[in-house]
Amino acid sequence: MPGRFIRKFIFEPGLISALTLIGILILSGLLYYRSVRIQRFLEPALAISQPRIEFSNSFYNLYEKEFGPERTEGVLFTSNSIFVHGLNLLAGKPSQEDVSEPMMYQKLARIFDAILKDPDLSPDVEMILIGTKVYPTSNHDLNERSRVEAQQRAEFILHALFAVAPELEKKFGTYFASTALQTDIPEEVGWVEFRIIPSGRLHISIIQTLQHHAE
Repeated sequence: MPGRFIRKFIFEPGLISALTLIGILILSGLLYYRSVRIQRFLEPALAISQPRIEFSNSFYNLYEKEFGPERTEGVLFTSNSIFVHGLNLLAGKPSQEDVSEPMMYQKLARIFDAILKDPDLSPDVEMILIGTKVYPTSNHDLNERSRVEAQQRAEFILHALFAVAPELEKKFGTYFASTALQTDIPEEVGWVEFRIIPSGRLHISIIQTLQHHAE
């Protein structure tokens, strides 16, 4: 009698297998549904970032060709900028017109020349901006002097770049500009940024990609 009572609550092996199979099918369906939703989100996101990634990769390959794969002291690379510490660019004040490391300018000039010569890369470049950093203080007069000095340094560095690579100025001088940039971190003041400002073509490529995935 007790065994018969217990058997009422025990499923047959075939029924257990069927329920297990149904559970697996339901779980597979849920996972597939979620993967499809994730894919629909990831595909446009990846497509949008692809033009920038491709440009950054090409930019880095040119950087690596000049500076090597190992970290170079006083030089940093980001996706659209090269940062060079001022000590590698200026021996003294800009008024002294003394280029401390002409080789550094030559490396930078070759990178930008290669980008602007490349028919696949140059349309994505609106401007190459040379920026020196300024840290603001509570002293207005000091801020004004610092800004003027930073602007002079930026202009000197641009002129030094063209002096080392006159062909770069002759062919692509209109792409370059120099300015003083404000920063909230005092330690960043010593760095000079060579930033590539993207052109409208890069934004158009992103819009076209969005339209393609919206259809």
